[in-house]
Amino acid sequence: MLDSPLSGLFVTLLAYRLALAAHKRSGGHPLANPVLLGVLLVLAWLWLSGGSYQQYMNGARFIQLLLGPATVALAVPLYGNLPRLKRAAGPLLLSIGAGGLVGMASA
Repeated sequence: MLDSPLSGLFVTLLAYRLALAAHKRSGGHPLANPVLLGVLLVLAWLWLSGGSYQQYMNGARFIQLLLGPATVALAVPLYGNLPRLKRAAGPLLLSIGAGGLVGMASA
């Protein structure tokens, strides 16, 4: 089953669906972030199944291919909110800078 290219796709979608349910049950708590929980579930599955990351990515690459167009699609609503973003430029730059520093320090 691990050698099937669709197993990585199935595990990714299942993990994200379970993570969404956990996020909803928690009332939207920040520590129940669906992406974080989904990654942790996939990691747990890989560890418990003894599968390799390469086997997992054989199927998960289909999702990875769709991330590029999805990221570009985010530009449309972002452009629509440009006046709002300009008004919040100071806090945005401060929080992005702080987040970058924390990310570098924690790495």
